[in-house]
Formats: sequence, structure tokens, C-alpha cells
Amino acid sequence: MSKYTKETAEALLKELSEHYGEPVMPLHKFCDGMWKWARAMAASDGPYASVGKDAIRVFSNTSKSNLLARIFFRGEDPRKAPCPIHKGQWSGCVFGDQVCPHCMSGCNVTGWVRDS
Repeated sequence: MSKYTKETAEALLKELSEHYGEPVMPLHKFCDGMWKWARAMAASDGPYASVGKDAIRVFSNTSKSNLLARIFFRGEDPRKAPCPIHKGQWSGCVFGDQVCPHCMSGCNVTGWVRDS
């Protein structure tokens, strides 16, 4: 449960937007706006239809990205060293005795060693 009411949170976002001189919003709102833009471009008959279709392909992949989740939600930088076992390849989600001692992020086998 949030310690802020919806109204208080909206007021705080407005204050931050004024402070930064640009909109400040939850990540999901930004992503929703980008999806709307991409779908509108892809649905057009104009020269930007291919741009919209390309954006949809990119957004489809980024919405599944463990790296982007770590960057946005955990403040991590991209990891630099490939895992000696998984060699820089995301290898699914595992639990229990399948957990990799080198490259886990939650249940994800990232393929990259966490920076110390």
C-alpha cells in the first residue's frame, strides 16, 4: 500500500515536472504513450508507417528485456563480464539448485556477471 493518495502523488509529479521543466511520469505511462505513437504510425498509409512497424518490433523486444528492467528499476549499469557458464546469453528463469552463482538477477539467468 502506498503512503500517498492518488491526489498527493499527482501533485508531487506536477511539482517535479515544474522543477525539471519537462513531464515527470511513471515509466508505464511513458511506455504506454510510446506504444500508442508506434501503433498510430504503423497504421498510417504515410511514409512513417515503416517507422511505426520498426518501433513496434523494438518495443516488443524491450518489454521483455531483463537488462532494461535492471537499468530502470534497480539502477544497474550494463554488466561488462560474460558469465563463465552462460557466456553472455540470457538463459531463462531458474529456481533452487539451478541458480547460477555468477549471473543471477532475481530468478533470471542474465548471462552476465554482476559488477561488484
